[in-house]
Amino acid sequence: MLIKCFHCGEDFNRKPSEVSTGRNFCSRDCMNIAIKADPSLNPNFRGGGEIPCEVCGTLNYLTPSRQQLSEHHFCSQNCYSIWKSKNMIGENASNFKNAKHKSSCKLCGDSFEYYGDPRFYCSIKCKAESQKKINVLGCDKCQKEFIRRDSYVALAKERGYSHQFCSATCRKNFHVGENHPNWVEDRSCLKLENRRIRYSTRMKEWRISVFERDNYTCLKCGNRSRKGHAVTLNAHHIKRFADFPELRFDVGNGATLCVDCHDEVTGKESEFESMLYEMVSVK
Repeated sequence: MLIKCFHCGEDFNRKPSEVSTGRNFCSRDCMNIAIKADPSLNPNFRGGGEIPCEVCGTLNYLTPSRQQLSEHHFCSQNCYSIWKSKNMIGENASNFKNAKHKSSCKLCGDSFEYYGDPRFYCSIKCKAESQKKINVLGCDKCQKEFIRRDSYVALAKERGYSHQFCSATCRKNFHVGENHPNWVEDRSCLKLENRRIRYSTRMKEWRISVFERDNYTCLKCGNRSRKGHAVTLNAHHIKRFADFPELRFDVGNGATLCVDCHDEVTGKESEFESMLYEMVSVK
């Protein structure tokens, strides 16, 4: 398959399975040059920008998370040591013995002083009491009362859970029948309808049309049957059969894949959708 390098513009050959859904480069050198000029081309790019070193002024690329770690940024350990020797001295030193910090207890509200790392409670007793905050809940399955901490209740509220259970067994036994999120009153009708469509003459004609368009060749790996080497092919729906009923018999929504490639794509249709559509449009 002939494609164009995103950096130098030269045409080069790639197997269909090696074509990226984003930018394609003819060599690693072209890719490194392009990424250096535009960091957003890196597949691992998470935003950010260049921040100057506080000592020598050298620009360094930092992700947003690295920028939030500290309000001071340095290009190397050497520059950090120079800055630390000038600023982290006396009372500003992290290990200064007489450096007292003031805070208020989260539980009782009393003011207190401490040394070293941040503290949130004035005493071990207040810290222990804060960890005893519990809630008495009722199990929606067995009606048994059980206790949970505030953090559990807050997390359940954040995730939108409408039921509470005392154990995993009660949760499992509760979500059956009409309580199951995927409950269908008469699932046999659903299965029979899908089976009727998949084994219909119209679906058979659609499958043959897809194979003939792709010359009975797997679009992803290029594998096909030949003498002494039989390959089983599947006509794959690029947009899912269940989610897009209006595209079930659209030849443009079909792609020929061998069994291995079909297993790889199944369940990940959204990831391969653009790549398969691009291959189908070339045909």
